[in-house]
Amino acid sequence: MYWELDGHHIEVRLRESGTIEILRWDEDAKIVYLPAGLSQAEAMWSIRNLLQEKIKSAPHVPPLQLHVFGRHWALVPQWTSKSCYIKNGAIYVHASRFKSGTRQLHVLEQELLRQKVIELMGKWEDFFSCILPDATFRKNEHRPFSVSIANKKITFDKGLLRFSMEQIEYCVFRACCIYLSVEPKTMDAVIHQRFPSAKLFEKIFQHEYKRYS
Repeated sequence: MYWELDGHHIEVRLRESGTIEILRWDEDAKIVYLPAGLSQAEAMWSIRNLLQEKIKSAPHVPPLQLHVFGRHWALVPQWTSKSCYIKNGAIYVHASRFKSGTRQLHVLEQELLRQKVIELMGKWEDFFSCILPDATFRKNEHRPFSVSIANKKITFDKGLLRFSMEQIEYCVFRACCIYLSVEPKTMDAVIHQRFPSAKLFEKIFQHEYKRYS
């Protein structure tokens, strides 16, 4: 029979007695032996515990790292959420996605960037009491962002992930101000209060993007 556990399709094989045994757990198949008398709730709880122990007892290897937001972050496997997230100086990734391949890491980078930008746009929506369009992303070597008021669109460069969180927040703020046609005096007042390193950020963006102004 088959069960769904934390988004995984598991083949469950029953036996008369004994303990729970994870026979196979990889991309191609997930097979678990269970004693027949065990309830489904107890079995799922036990399977989760076994998988956690499996992670802890795995041979020690140098921790995987991801370079994003201007620094290196340790990658930590977790089972609670399909989404990756940052907590206590580390990036937590669902164990089923815990791989070191270049493509997989690139997907994680873009997911983290999207999460951060959406979070920041929500912050400035609250600040200005307004509604902003959904953020879109594409590779842009000339500008960190582009704004189209007519098309109700704000597009960010996928390469923003190489900058610090503070620099990305400044970039999102600038994009929101342009979209909302915020008065220069208001924008300057917010910059003075919240972005003490704005002049440095401007120099960095001007250096990195040929058409930034």
